Amino acid sequence: MASSDSAPSPHLLLIEDDADARASLADILEIDGYVVEQADSLKTAMKDRDWSRLAAIITDRRLPDGHADDSFARFKALAPDASIIVVTGYRDLEGAIACLQQGAEDYLIKPVNPDELRLSLRRITEHRRTKLELEKSRRRMQALFNSAIDVILLLDDDAKIVEANPAVTTLLGYAPSELIGTSLEKLLDAEDRRGFYSVWKQFLGNGAGAMEVLLQRQDGSTIEVDYRAVAHIVPGLHMCIARALPERRR
Repeated sequence: MASSDSAPSPHLLLIEDDADARASLADILEIDGYVVEQADSLKTAMKDRDWSRLAAIITDRRLPDGHADDSFARFKALAPDASIIVVTGYRDLEGAIACLQQGAEDYLIKPVNPDELRLSLRRITEHRRTKLELEKSRRRMQALFNSAIDVILLLDDDAKIVEANPAVTTLLGYAPSELIGTSLEKLLDAEDRRGFYSVWKQFLGNGAGAMEVLLQRQDGSTIEVDYRAVAHIVPGLHMCIARALPERRR
């Protein structure tokens, strides 16, 4: 079944000019828990609808008012998250390749095998669910990044800053955008810069590091911070966290 108690039923757009074939496919899909919107032509398919909720568009390739693959670009513009499955009675290898090249995720031959259709849709809906979960996770992580009190810097392999959170403004006086492309070395006090790249290379090899260092503020003053770093949070990306030390420890 496509639906569950914890997730809404996926919505599909089914475009098929043969009324019997369309009804048969719709029955199969609805039994499996999908919400099926139907159209008998490209013109009917393009009518006003909530395109954002579509998980997939299942369409006959050859329709009375044109070839479906000529409308893929518009489908993708209207429903960028929807996958496209092409169904046709023509064993046209070149047509299948053209559809796949233009953005279709799958290509099924009539008469449609229900199990093949179910398998194709299962892959698509699982991919969509995973994509949505990843997007939710990304938003949560971005919210944590933006609201953190500590300074968080993301750096590349050359110790250049690729992203900084808003806390850097409070601690050092820089806007996050001002630090993009800046080497971490340039934020260190002159004394702490000595041998920086040797220490950085060692850090990349060890995978983690921690120390107390002096950072230079934008106004030229310095502040002592507790500095902790984790290498390779993803390949080529490293995270450094800095927190101002209490006065009693400076």
